[in-house]
Amino acid sequence: VLLVVHPHWHHGVIGIVASRLVERYGVPVFIATDEGEGIIRGSARGIDEFHVYQALDFCKDLLGKFGGHRAAGGFSLAATHLEAFRQRLRAFAHQHLQPEHLQPLIKIDAEAQFADLTFDLRQQIEQLQPWGIGNEFPLFWTPQVRLLEQRRMGKDQRHLQLILTDQRGHSPLKAIAWRWGEYAPLPACLDLAYKLQVHEYRGEKTLQLEIVGCRLPLAQGPY
Repeated sequence: VLLVVHPHWHHGVIGIVASRLVERYGVPVFIATDEGEGIIRGSARGIDEFHVYQALDFCKDLLGKFGGHRAAGGFSLAATHLEAFRQRLRAFAHQHLQPEHLQPLIKIDAEAQFADLTFDLRQQIEQLQPWGIGNEFPLFWTPQVRLLEQRRMGKDQRHLQLILTDQRGHSPLKAIAWRWGEYAPLPACLDLAYKLQVHEYRGEKTLQLEIVGCRLPLAQGPY
């Protein structure tokens, strides 16, 4: 379990940060801010094998308030109980998790070829809102995508912009991979997981892929 506490984080965003850390590290995350006067307040996000509310209930004698459900929760506690809380969460995790559970995983909704990716499909996706736990933004994957171009961009070159085509030679699509700059250059052929987005620039709208994961192709093609 990842437990992170910092005195200057804004409580309104730590739930979002917890979700991002779960995606990145594949472990349950409890993230909190020290609100002063000896009180710590936080949010938690779990993985499928870890029940967040049960974990908080396991620690209830150390907590002030807590609530939630299987996938997410909130809690508060006295700062003096922080280390005991850390140890209690660790004990709960040892009872419920195996090493193979702790890995970053991407839950794919469907396989797609680039010819399937249209403005009509994007409009249909919009009709599935609101997004949230139990109704995540749809993720697609395409095997053996060719990376025609890739360049780092943004402040400190943190992000990666790509030009892609699939194994059927579809007209190239642009893609963005946030915070992937450190991984450049990527291999020339990858299985890619992504969100279908619309990019608007000077009034012109184009389809753009937001890359969320990749792997070396399991089935080797001609590239």
